[in-house]
Amino acid sequence: MRPTSPKSPVASASAFESMEGSEDEDNMTDNSKIDLTYLHTNGNAGPNLPDHINANGEAIQIAASSMIRSHSVSGDLHGVPPDPIAADILRKEPEHETFARLNISPTGIDSLMYAALGLYVIEVPSPDEVDVYVVLQECLEMRKRYVFKEAVAPWEKEVISDPSTPKPNPAPFFYAPEGKSDHYFEMQDGVIHVYANKDSKEELFPVADATTFFTDLHHILRVIAAGNIRTLCHHRLNLLEQKFNLHLMLNSDREFLAQKSAPHRDFYNVRKVDTHVHHSACMNQKHLLRFIKSKLRKEPDEVVIFRDGTYLTLKEVFESLDLTG
Repeated sequence: MRPTSPKSPVASASAFESMEGSEDEDNMTDNSKIDLTYLHTNGNAGPNLPDHINANGEAIQIAASSMIRSHSVSGDLHGVPPDPIAADILRKEPEHETFARLNISPTGIDSLMYAALGLYVIEVPSPDEVDVYVVLQECLEMRKRYVFKEAVAPWEKEVISDPSTPKPNPAPFFYAPEGKSDHYFEMQDGVIHVYANKDSKEELFPVADATTFFTDLHHILRVIAAGNIRTLCHHRLNLLEQKFNLHLMLNSDREFLAQKSAPHRDFYNVRKVDTHVHHSACMNQKHLLRFIKSKLRKEPDEVVIFRDGTYLTLKEVFESLDLTG
């Protein structure tokens, strides 16, 4: 068993039993005080002490308003006024609240956290990171040459004369074929070029030739295969994911309360899953039954099904099932 050092700052159960009967404290001189440098992350025990510790290492009582709660973060830190409803729901035992002061040093990876808190710390990237950033910027500039952008935005071309709800189309499957246009297509080295007519020499949609395209493609493949670029991109994606998780931690309760406060929220709980929509969460049985009875009362003669070679109305379907509205 390792003997306990009399100068160890770690407090044990026997250290608080009797302060007067300790012989080790009587033998301690003024020059053998406990080292207080562990209170600082960088080991600098100078005049820049925290507000709750004086030069002798003694704790000073501070107001609870200057501390940060250990189990909840106030919305005032992010410029959002606190929600009293959320506070009442989340606070279970207000008489047993505990507070703790957060001490964070702006060294290394904590600089990002300090930047989020408004204490901006300049972090100089390494030479390898600078090289990766230059390559990624070149890829972004290369992407601009292949992204098609219209001169006039589509929403500026369209003229909406009637802003009301669109009327239902009585014949949705009717198609009127249009006449043949004068456009001319020409294949050059595996690339199709489009012209306004056969005599025109100006391309409507100019694209890169095959040699330029494959040269850029091979450059992109080499960038993807580079180990340092993959590592940095993976790190940036993880950072983005953690920032989103932090956003969820801070605002998920407020968003949940906003959803709960919406009236008739059963109609709005539509979930998008892959490529189809689950309508089971749109309404409950009460709303569905009310809708069916309303349709049966207002539109009983509407044809709803083709069964056994006959078209049946909504009223006839209910009569065949021995049901009434």
